[in-house]
Amino acid sequence: MNGKMAAIFGVLIIGLAVMAASYAQWTETLNVSGSVATGELDAGFSAYSCSDNEVGTYNVGVVSCELKDEDNDGDNESAEITISNAYPGYEANCNLTIKNTGSIPLHVKAVNVGNPNPEALSVSIVNDPSCTTLDVGETVTFDVVAYVTENAGELSGYSFNVTVDIEQFNSVQPE
Repeated sequence: MNGKMAAIFGVLIIGLAVMAASYAQWTETLNVSGSVATGELDAGFSAYSCSDNEVGTYNVGVVSCELKDEDNDGDNESAEITISNAYPGYEANCNLTIKNTGSIPLHVKAVNVGNPNPEALSVSIVNDPSCTTLDVGETVTFDVVAYVTENAGELSGYSFNVTVDIEQFNSVQPE
């Protein structure tokens, strides 16, 4: 009986070896490789203009705007608005343009006004571009209006920064 078992076991081993050799002849390995290149999310201020509510020959108040490129990449990440020689009731209007300078669409998350001295200035955003999507190269324009209040100090100048928070256009929004 041991001889029969050994013969059966031997036949099974030989059959298994034949099947393995046949399988190896009918298989092939397919290699797939890929690459991913990510885009760049970037924007900056591309244009500006400033005006005020003064009329007549006694134009004394001065409003100016300077675009700043903080990381030297060619994009102006912030705008500094300066008001000097103003008086209560003086109103400055700065028109700012944001440009998508990256390689992917972007979503304007928010426009921020930094430290405008709330006792002396009342600052508002007109035509707020928040929630706007910009394709590559597209622009959006909005106004920053600063009103000098009764609490402004004599012989005082006021400056504040305007920055824009952006995110990729298809980012997941919190619920």
